[in-house]
Amino acid sequence: MTTPTSRESAITAVISGLRTDFRHAFRLIGRSKGMSAITLLTLALCIGATTAIFSTVYSLMLKPLPFNEPERVVELYTSAVKAGLDHMPANVPFYLDYPANATSYETLALWSFTFTLFGDEGAVVRQPGARATAEIFNVLRVQPILGSFFTKEQNVPGADKVIVLTQSFWKSDFGEDPEVLGREVRIDDETFVVIGVAPHLFEAFDARVKYILPISWNENQANPQGRYGVGISLFGRLKSGVSIGQADAEAKTLEKIYVDASSPQLRQFAERSGMTMNVGGVQEQRVNPVRPTLLMLQGGVAFVLLIGCVNVANLLLVRSNARRSELAIRSALGAGRGSIIRQLIVESMLLTGMGALLGLALA
Repeated sequence: MTTPTSRESAITAVISGLRTDFRHAFRLIGRSKGMSAITLLTLALCIGATTAIFSTVYSLMLKPLPFNEPERVVELYTSAVKAGLDHMPANVPFYLDYPANATSYETLALWSFTFTLFGDEGAVVRQPGARATAEIFNVLRVQPILGSFFTKEQNVPGADKVIVLTQSFWKSDFGEDPEVLGREVRIDDETFVVIGVAPHLFEAFDARVKYILPISWNENQANPQGRYGVGISLFGRLKSGVSIGQADAEAKTLEKIYVDASSPQLRQFAERSGMTMNVGGVQEQRVNPVRPTLLMLQGGVAFVLLIGCVNVANLLLVRSNARRSELAIRSALGAGRGSIIRQLIVESMLLTGMGALLGLALA
């Protein structure tokens, strides 16, 4: 029966042996500088490239958007498969029609990326921004960190001269000044009043945007005959329990009902082009255009990592063959097979760990 004292002695002996093995491994690395450098460089390059590409793949494809229940945030878009158009933005008529006829959504919002001339005369800068309906903040479930967001009543011409800054833009161009509320800024030679600041969280939706303006439209843009005149993105938040597949099926049904009740010319156009409405997760829609490239890159660097591991294994095997006499002497002096195996494992782990650290630094 093993006593506590004997167990403590065994643990002490193992720790002491590992210390000796690590000291010997460091001396060996220092003694064979050339081979060690080649091994570390190979591991660093392979692990660094793999880590860098995987980090990109993770952030774009695997990491969920940081919003509340991001799987319920969807994009509604049109496609004309027969015309070779798989993804086109929606339009104002869809935004006006779907709240009354669709049952899958808590809320729907229009969103349009834009560039404007920002600033007074003599200090005008072309800045990226967006025009949106007030529901976009409810779709993403974000709250202002300062002031307030605009409302639906301000999504009309004449009442839309207000602006919400992103937190990054507020910090970089306004010095995080809490007195920014009520300040007038010039955009495309018109005056807008700052009413709020959106949190960093909002920028995960579109990192390019520095401010959000209310979008407004005239009667011509709201005309149902311009339903397929694309140009403005439409986003929504699904109701709890509604899947993307259910929302997509409902959208296709509503479009069929609309087209069947329309003029013969529109029916012929829809049939010739294969025009239909689609619903997809926001993250999925953004990744789809680059998914094949990302997967190809990930596969390529994984193959490079495999080649690197094979090369490192060959280098270690060559070094082990060169050390046969050393290992034979150690065995003759009483070193057991387990002790020799442990020494070789420690040396490999030390090289691998150092190579991984260099690779992460490179990445």
